[in-house]
Amino acid sequence: MLAGSDRENQCDAGLVCEEVVPGEMHVCRPPSAGRKQYNEDCNSSSECDVTRGLCCIMQRRHRQKPRKSCGYFKEPLVCIGPVATDQIREFVQHTAGEKRIGVYRLH
Repeated sequence: MLAGSDRENQCDAGLVCEEVVPGEMHVCRPPSAGRKQYNEDCNSSSECDVTRGLCCIMQRRHRQKPRKSCGYFKEPLVCIGPVATDQIREFVQHTAGEKRIGVYRLH
């Protein structure tokens, strides 16, 4: 395993080393310009990384108080605040720990 500065030197200029699998796999990606990532707390969709298909959503879970966090969306109407849907990439690469809910068809 490499030290933090050694990992940064392995990425090309302008890219940031990001740990994908803890202690095992790292990838070089462009910096997210301070945009919040999946499941981070937010107040408005403008804080979330829309290029990854994230916007600020009210999360309601059983026996927990509602909280606003960045999450994936299919419909901009569920988002808190305006969303620039033209900035969303066609293919979004998910990180290892993100839960993805598939679309299930009922026959």
